[in-house]
Amino acid sequence: MTGNGDRFRIRDGVPAARALAPIGVGRTHVRGLAHVAAVCTVAAALTFLASAASARMSWSGPRPIGPSNGQPVTPIACPSAHQCTVLDGPGALTFDPGSSLPSVDRSLPAEEYGLACPLTTLCTAVTDGGRELSFDPERPGALRSRSLGRLYQPSGVACASSRECVTVGAGAEVGAEVAYDPLTGGRVGHRFRDPDVFTFTGGLACPTRTECVALDDLNEIAITFSPLTGRVLVQTGVPVKRYTAPALVGLACPGRRLCVAVDSGGDESVFDPLISQRRRHGRRVNHPGTLVGVACASEQECVAIDPHGFALSGAPGRRGWQATRLSAVGLTGVACPSASECVVVDGAGEAYVGAVPAD
Repeated sequence: MTGNGDRFRIRDGVPAARALAPIGVGRTHVRGLAHVAAVCTVAAALTFLASAASARMSWSGPRPIGPSNGQPVTPIACPSAHQCTVLDGPGALTFDPGSSLPSVDRSLPAEEYGLACPLTTLCTAVTDGGRELSFDPERPGALRSRSLGRLYQPSGVACASSRECVTVGAGAEVGAEVAYDPLTGGRVGHRFRDPDVFTFTGGLACPTRTECVALDDLNEIAITFSPLTGRVLVQTGVPVKRYTAPALVGLACPGRRLCVAVDSGGDESVFDPLISQRRRHGRRVNHPGTLVGVACASEQECVAIDPHGFALSGAPGRRGWQATRLSAVGLTGVACPSASECVVVDGAGEAYVGAVPAD
């Protein structure tokens, strides 16, 4: 993306058993050739899997980005590989994760509960109570504040485009969602058409403009809804291990039919947000501890973080995620600005960059 100025450098087949033998070649010989071909195919597949398993995400850092108050989860948004913004209490830090350029530090009027940056020149955040703040992360003086209506304990912000952002939270006795335009302030408030009182926990994703997914920790489900009408489309059971509350603590949807949720028991759950199903068992992500967040660079590579300094990377629903100790303090935020890069921040105000292995 451009427009950043000089501060950030924008870097058809026949079944084998019925195959006809060529003229002059006996069928016994054909069967032998088919056997050899099958062995070669299996060997090639095993070789591919071995090479894929050996491909590990490589990490660089730390890169100091500024002071931190060490909060458990830090909202982070990266609209490009060379620009990320984090919220840390009543303030925002914008930095280039791949360079030592100074961070842009700005104050905000209140502690925010969610952040999204659909453009390098536009970020939006929400506060408890229902106010939205839009700002240019490179211009500390530019800030617009608007009311979204009554919305309490918002669980994040997701933007399907620069003209459509969504947040969810608690309304009057029901869960509520608001879709709004961060550029103009145009907004539409909705009540979910469902009798349950949804308890959202920080998991929100909008893989398309007509589909958003939010985690409901109280009922242990994922809610797929239309952000423009407020209509609930699907409710899908999500497995949890309730060692702490909340249990569902992170969500990423790298595809329209693929979402990944993580819980405080150290498990991941992969599901299709457009198919209703009962709650199933999750899969442990090669890690015995708590997870606090997840982001996906693609449908083949995701990164989960824990409060003890570990980043875990791997393919959704696959075993053998790679665990890498990055920091002596807890990791608090993760974002993947591209299919080849993910960025992690810790409670000490430092950032780490993970390079996704090439196919």
